[in-house]
Amino acid sequence: MRMTFAAILGAGLLSTSALAQTAADFSADRVKADVTWLADDARQGRDAGKPGYDAAAKYVADRFAELGLTPANNGQWYQQVPFVTVTADPKAPRQLTIGGKVFPHKADVMATLYGSGKVPVETQTVFVGRGVVDQARGLDDYAGVDVKGKTVVMFYGVPKGLPSDVAAALNNRKAKIAEEHGAVGVITVLDSETAKRFPWKEIADHGDEPYMSWATEDGQPYRTAAGVKASGLVRGAAAEALFAGAPQSYAQTLAAIDKGGKVKAFALKPTVKFEATSTAERFTSPNVVAMIPGSDPALKGEAVLLMAHLDHVGVDPKAKGEDKIFNGAMDNAAGVATMLEAARAFTKSNPKPKRTVIFAAVTAEEDGLLGSQYLAKHPLPGAKVTSVVNLDMPVLLYDFTDVVAFGAEHSTMGPVVAKATGDMG
Repeated sequence: MRMTFAAILGAGLLSTSALAQTAADFSADRVKADVTWLADDARQGRDAGKPGYDAAAKYVADRFAELGLTPANNGQWYQQVPFVTVTADPKAPRQLTIGGKVFPHKADVMATLYGSGKVPVETQTVFVGRGVVDQARGLDDYAGVDVKGKTVVMFYGVPKGLPSDVAAALNNRKAKIAEEHGAVGVITVLDSETAKRFPWKEIADHGDEPYMSWATEDGQPYRTAAGVKASGLVRGAAAEALFAGAPQSYAQTLAAIDKGGKVKAFALKPTVKFEATSTAERFTSPNVVAMIPGSDPALKGEAVLLMAHLDHVGVDPKAKGEDKIFNGAMDNAAGVATMLEAARAFTKSNPKPKRTVIFAAVTAEEDGLLGSQYLAKHPLPGAKVTSVVNLDMPVLLYDFTDVVAFGAEHSTMGPVVAKATGDMG
């Protein structure tokens, strides 16, 4: 466990001599006590917006205060995050009509509309391959077509052979890319490999789950591609209906995609209509934030953020067996406890950190990294974050022999982490 804390403290914040002075203060008993309290049944799985999470947030704020840290949000321990949960009305029609043929939700289609009330979206359709654009790599699936005000139809995933980090980034940006080209709807078609990995029944079983995000100033759910008003997932007969009368049939296009071939974009003949009626519920849940101001006048305006998500997934009444509580000891009470122990070490370090150190126990990670996203979009006052160390599910069952700093090669953190871990053997 000492290796864990030393690596954290050595990430460009403290000198090696300071590490030596603080190492003896790490306590496995304190970490165990924090994990035990946070993961107790009384916390009911710490679901964001629920009393168990609120109790856990107060616990962390109290621990910050006991350690002598400074509230990081204009004198407050909490950064309250406003949330919106949008749920489809199960009694109202939820369906996708393709070329006049109605496909009910979960019967070869999954249909989602963003926003509350009855908000149908009806458009023309255009096929855009995998739906990716990366000019540096010669990728432009939108070349030669106009998708403004239309729904784009694309296959799941990205072309094979891309570096994993590039592939992940492109896959996450596909809706944004569609919005940037003027599309208002996105329909995804499963390729054969993906369809085997994700059986339709498993997808459909989650088809009625609500959509959740933090609220913007106008009270609407934040989305990275707000211009996309509707989305869908299709297979089988619904996919065939989309490609009816197209230059290539669904079967021909699927075969080309499965082989890794590049398929040019083309207009589709059918129009599509998304239909659903939704209601919105609102609540707040806090990020818990504290800091140690930097000791160097020239560097205190820069901050290193040490963070861990405080929430877990709560209670599932449908879970098998008598125990319905997902306690989240590893995910992520262990991360929060590690952060608290590191915070204690920072308060006792000599010399003090030159840069400001911010500590954040964030909410709603399990709902899509929402608390951390809100924190990124609404920076805390006083110092600009220049580096982030995130603690998620540290395994505290044995001494670490290595540390992997994901993404370190893309920043100046790489050599700093290498030196810190090297100093510890």
